[in-house]
Amino acid sequence: MATDYETIQRNHEAFKKRKRLVTKLKLAAKNVVIQYKTAKKSLDEIQKIALSCGFYIDEDTGDLKDIT
Repeated sequence: MATDYETIQRNHEAFKKRKRLVTKLKLAAKNVVIQYKTAKKSLDEIQKIALSCGFYIDEDTGDLKDIT
């Protein structure tokens, strides 16, 4: 099974070869979703660490804030 990075690379290569805008948009959307899921998973994991230390991460700004 391909890693997320390999899938993104494969989609990008296919994107460069395509002429139709719709096909390009489909490939770009797939890559964005993969990147979003990876980023969200990372944010969730670091949020757990921050919460255990009495802080939270503002998901809009990335600022580390005190829970109080």
